[in-house]
Amino acid sequence: MQRGAPTKLNADLASQISFGFEMGLSAKAVAAHVGIGERTLRRWLERGRREVEGLSDEGRLALEVDRAAKRAEALRWPDVAAKLEANASSWSHDVDDDWAA
Repeated sequence: MQRGAPTKLNADLASQISFGFEMGLSAKAVAAHVGIGERTLRRWLERGRREVEGLSDEGRLALEVDRAAKRAEALRWPDVAAKLEANASSWSHDVDDDWAA
C-alpha cells in the first residue's frame, strides 16, 4: 500500500537526474535542478538500489542497455541511441552465450 502523495518520478525526470549525476553534480544540486528535495532524491536512489539488487543477471544487463540508450538520447546522440536500442536483444544473447561456454 502506497503512503502519501503519488511519486513525481517518471522516465523524463529520471533521465534528467541521471544526466545531472553524469555531469558531476552533487545530489543537492541535482535535486534543486529538477525541482525536488534532496531527501526525496536520496530516497528514490535507495529504492532503486534495492530494486536492482532483486533483478536477475539478464534484468541487470537489460537495465544497463536501457540506461545507456537514455544517456545517448540525453546527450543528443540519436544515432547512438537508435543503435543501442536496435542491438539490445542481441547483446544480452551474446553475453548469455559467452557465459554458457
